[in-house]
Amino acid sequence: MHSTHMTGEMAARERRAQWLWTGGIIGFFAIQAVLWAIAITMTSNDPSHAVIEDYDTRAIGWDSYHAEIVASQKLGWVAAISLRPVENRAGEVTVQIDVRDATGAPVDDATVAVDMFHCGRAAEKFSVALSGQGAGGYVGSVRLAHPGKWQFDVRADRGEDHFFESQRHDLDRELLGQKKFRYADPRR
Repeated sequence: MHSTHMTGEMAARERRAQWLWTGGIIGFFAIQAVLWAIAITMTSNDPSHAVIEDYDTRAIGWDSYHAEIVASQKLGWVAAISLRPVENRAGEVTVQIDVRDATGAPVDDATVAVDMFHCGRAAEKFSVALSGQGAGGYVGSVRLAHPGKWQFDVRADRGEDHFFESQRHDLDRELLGQKKFRYADPRR
């Protein structure tokens, strides 16, 4: 009778051990699935994980895109971009683009727009239609929050002339009205 009781007790222990190990393995896989779901959600919603808009269209239609760039270069136009902070509005920047033709004369009466994005956040694209100020100057303002390297895609159209140029500029914290980050040296 003693051995039957031990056998029954051992069988109960064995069942508990089976449930414990099976539950542990299933729990491990469940935790791993939750962590993967969190990681996938974080990366798919992160603006720094993005492909530049129209990148595939440019690649597929590379010949026409390249022809547009070549035609633009043949115009000889030049776009000079200058940025300055807007008074009392942290993060807001005035974008001024001066457009000149091949002779250096100002290009007036053009429709000028600029698309811009932070190189580390291609999903956050800003588009600004600029208003003409005379003497080839075009001005607009936009709110930019991230210092660093930005790409500016300038388009200017006047009659049959179509100008396109991409430029990269570094925006610092001061321009965006942010305080400079100072590293605190722990050795001091």
